[in-house]
Order: sequence, then structure tokens, then C-alpha cells
Amino acid sequence: TVAGLETYVGFYKDRLDEEEYCASLDGGLRRPSSSWEIGIGCSLSGIDFTLYHYGLRELRYLTGMVAEHEIGGLHLALDLDYWRWDDSMSGYRRDSSSMGGAFYASYGIGKASMALRLEYIRQGGSMIYTEGEEAGDIYAATFTPTYNFDGKAYVRLESSYVKARGCFEDNEGDPRDDRIYIALESGLRF
Repeated sequence: TVAGLETYVGFYKDRLDEEEYCASLDGGLRRPSSSWEIGIGCSLSGIDFTLYHYGLRELRYLTGMVAEHEIGGLHLALDLDYWRWDDSMSGYRRDSSSMGGAFYASYGIGKASMALRLEYIRQGGSMIYTEGEEAGDIYAATFTPTYNFDGKAYVRLESSYVKARGCFEDNEGDPRDDRIYIALESGLRF
């Protein structure tokens, strides 16, 4: 049975100023003038689905789907994405689109929780996910344990391994194909 049909629409002007939302072109950055999103979600036989489309005007577009389900406290999710460059970007990249997917699993026990995220991106020469034109296939695994001290304070450790051909540098500036990230975060929720 289908339950809880929801839709959302958003338009944003001048809110995307981070480099993550820009494209490097001819020695400079191209920024989107605006962005928008539209999505629809529902629950079908106990699985929550969301379909969405997100546009960074005159830059790139994302179409995706998320499926989520919970089994006895174990939260599972699958996210599939298709990115494509705007037509105005033709000629700047070898490929005009990219596909990717991620699998998420998280489980909580009392005040502690653990999350695992596995990602695959077929970037090709699109440079949508990373500036490395030769990256090809990108793989990532992230493990995130979190401890909640009370209702507001928490501490989280995030450790990731990313493999992308020639996208990283070692301490001497030589190209590397992989990188390990470790971050410790603590905070208060309001």
C-alpha cells in the first residue's frame, strides 16, 4: 500500500557560495546564479521512497532516488544519483554526466550509534565529483560511531577511505590514488 505522499519544491537565490557548488573554468570559478529542487516521497509496503531533482542553474543537475527501511533498529538506505552538466558547460569536460550510488546502514544501542556508508561513483571524465579528470571510478567507505552523553551533547568519530585515481597528493606533492580521513567532532544540539 502507498502511504504519506509528500512533495516539496524550493528555489534559492545566491545561497550557494561554497567552492563545492562551483566549477573551475579557465582559471576561475563559475558559480550558479540560483538553485532549485523538487521532490516527491511516499511509503510503499514499509519502504520509504524519495525521488528528487536538483538544479544548480547554468552549472549542473542532479536526479536521484532514495529508498529507506528500518528492521528492528537497523536503518538501511540506498541512494542512486545521476549528475549531468548544463549544456552551457559542453566542451569543458570530457564527459557530460556521472552516476553514483551509496548504501547506508546505521544502528543504535542505548546512547551509542554506529553508521557505515559505502559509495561508488562512475565519474569518467566528467569531473562532477572531483576535479581529477582521470579519477574514473571512485570508491569510498565511511564508518561513523557516535556517543550521545545526554539529550544535547555528543561526540562523533568519522573515518573514511576514498580511492580515486590521481586525485590526491602525498606530503611531497606526488599524485596518490587513495586517502584516509579521520575527524573527531563534538557538539551540542539545540
